[in-house]
Amino acid sequence: MRSLLQERTQLFYKYFLSYFIIFFIPFIFISYFVSNEATTIIEEEIITSNLSKLEQVKDISDTRIKDMQSIATNIANDNKMSAFKLQQPYESKLAIQQLSKYDTNNSNIDGLFIYIDDHPYIYTSRGTAAFDTYAQKTFDIKEDAVNQFRMAVQKSNVPVFEKYRLSSGEQVVSYIYPIASGGGHFNGRKVVFLLREKSYHHLVDQVLGDFDGANYIFDHNGNSVASPNDSFPVSPAEIRQLADKEQEVIHKSIGGENYSIISIRSDLTGWSFITAIPTNQFFEQLNHLQKTIVYILVTIAIAGLIIITIVTRHQYMPLKNLVNLLKSRHLIHSSQLGKHAGDELTSLRESILFMSDKTEKLHTKVAYQAPYVKDQLLSQLLTGKIENENKHELTSMLADVGVVFPGNYIFVVLVSQSGENADSILYAQEEMDKDVVSYGLELPDNNSYCYIVSLEDEKDQQHYVDALTKKAEIPSNTRISIGVGQLYNGVDKVNRSFVEAKAAMEYARITNQGSCIYFEKIAKQNNSATWFPMNLQVKLSQSLKEGDYIVADETITDIIKYIISIQASIDMTRAMAYDLINTMLKVIAEHNILYDVTSVKQLFTFQSIDELQQMLDQIAVSVCKEINQKKRNSHHMLSHQLMEYLQKEFNNPDLSLEKLSVYLNLSVPYASRFIKEQTGYTFTQIIWDMRMKACQRLLLDSSLPIKEIVKRIGYHDVANFTRKFKKEVGITPSQFRKRRVDTAL
Repeated sequence: MRSLLQERTQLFYKYFLSYFIIFFIPFIFISYFVSNEATTIIEEEIITSNLSKLEQVKDISDTRIKDMQSIATNIANDNKMSAFKLQQPYESKLAIQQLSKYDTNNSNIDGLFIYIDDHPYIYTSRGTAAFDTYAQKTFDIKEDAVNQFRMAVQKSNVPVFEKYRLSSGEQVVSYIYPIASGGGHFNGRKVVFLLREKSYHHLVDQVLGDFDGANYIFDHNGNSVASPNDSFPVSPAEIRQLADKEQEVIHKSIGGENYSIISIRSDLTGWSFITAIPTNQFFEQLNHLQKTIVYILVTIAIAGLIIITIVTRHQYMPLKNLVNLLKSRHLIHSSQLGKHAGDELTSLRESILFMSDKTEKLHTKVAYQAPYVKDQLLSQLLTGKIENENKHELTSMLADVGVVFPGNYIFVVLVSQSGENADSILYAQEEMDKDVVSYGLELPDNNSYCYIVSLEDEKDQQHYVDALTKKAEIPSNTRISIGVGQLYNGVDKVNRSFVEAKAAMEYARITNQGSCIYFEKIAKQNNSATWFPMNLQVKLSQSLKEGDYIVADETITDIIKYIISIQASIDMTRAMAYDLINTMLKVIAEHNILYDVTSVKQLFTFQSIDELQQMLDQIAVSVCKEINQKKRNSHHMLSHQLMEYLQKEFNNPDLSLEKLSVYLNLSVPYASRFIKEQTGYTFTQIIWDMRMKACQRLLLDSSLPIKEIVKRIGYHDVANFTRKFKKEVGITPSQFRKRRVDTAL
């Protein structure tokens, strides 16, 4: 990571910023949406949960009131506790026992007694007692509150709740329930229930849990049934006023602290249950959730930054490595990269444009060289310099220069001309049927052409050769010879057909049998059941002369097989073997090949046909090797003669390609191709290059006038040469001389 941070380039930051924007813009919106939705959902769940808890308080309170109403109803309907029986000594004891059962069976009630108007005593679960005594002794109600309590009991004719403060500071809640007669009229009896206020607080605290705050209960008249101590900063009346709003939950700042106030009303009693809880505690779970969401989002953001950095590096490093590779390989000039050193992408774009320009120029040169490359590849096909492993490579290279052989068959036509208008056959070939694909190649021999022809149908061979001969429109003073090789499948067999075409032409020349002859027809002309075919003999001779050992070895094998197949007599077989040996020795003699005399003598001492074949194969290897070496020597000598002639004659104003061809004893097209192969330049380009170098040398090393220098290098038109010089060098010859002189000074 540290090394990555040090790679501060514009491209890196562009990548980083783009991925940052792509990641964080959706991330921010999604985070806001998820956080807001989660907060809203949890907030609603918290409110619903707390409302549900307060609802439980309300239900428990309603249940207690129902129980007290049920007790009061039971007492009203219990004959044992009628007003008459309560005033009878014996019956009153039974009534008190029954009242004690009601008190004991309800643990939620802290006190229970029956009050009868104008009666000096009240009836409790423990017996009879004076009102004041019971209020003060049992519940420790303050003296002034006792009188209020008594007055409230005496005056009440409907169920009512009252609250009174005890001497201890606590408060007690009374529920006064008048008992009606069977007709619904009040009969002076009242059931009074006493509940300590802390029991309500305990109920609320038990349900709501550990929340810090204040709990209030108001009856249907708005009177406080239960409320916290005076330490809470808001009075019950203010809380009541806040709770009177329609919202079930409101948030209010009280005493400098935010509180959430929950209120709910009982449909049974009309009581209001209100809880004021600190907001931060009320939404404590929400706060924890928000913190968790923040932590998660921060973690995702950090992870996103790490991933963005990794992805940026992953995208950036290949380009950086590519730029470094271009620098290390010197494929482009460093100045092209230096212009935008901080931005590899721009630098690479500039470099690609630079390389594209160079490639375009290279393509132009390749297109210019394509004809020469094509001739070289076709020459390799003819000479058999193709192995199985590079067959597809050569085919691909031929396709690159536009040479394809789509037909099923392929063969070679060899044409030799003499006399005037020797190029007519070449032009005739260019006008052949478009269904036949053929490619021409000029051979080193004067006015000799070779055509590699691809056909779909073997019957088209005869039509092609006839049309080629007819289209030539040969004048009477021009002599033409055509040799046609056999049909083969595949470009790797082209050299066989080429050797056969040369053999056919050689046979026609020796036997004077016409201007066009097919190799396969030689055997028919010399058909003999007692001797091997003449066409094989001619083919063997020609393959040795071409230095093609592959074809020579195949031909020797075919001749040996034929000799064996005719089952001639021993003397006749030996005679044919001597003729075969003589054919090979004749090639050795014609080409002045040095061969061991002892080895020649051994040829005539063979003991079997197999031994003879092995000896002939050895001779073929030696002969082909020697002939190929002679060809290479001749090629080197020709190259030496070419350069020697150009060095001598380049300043000759009358120098031409035709004169050079005559000097080298080559045809003009072949001479042009040979110059291109040896120098990489055309005849015109090499002459211009040699004259330019000579001119620059004379400009620097002599004080000759420019006109004289131009004349010495073979030009008469000084103005024309000056224009060409300036076009290539950028300045005139006189400026070139002056600049070099100034530089030397």
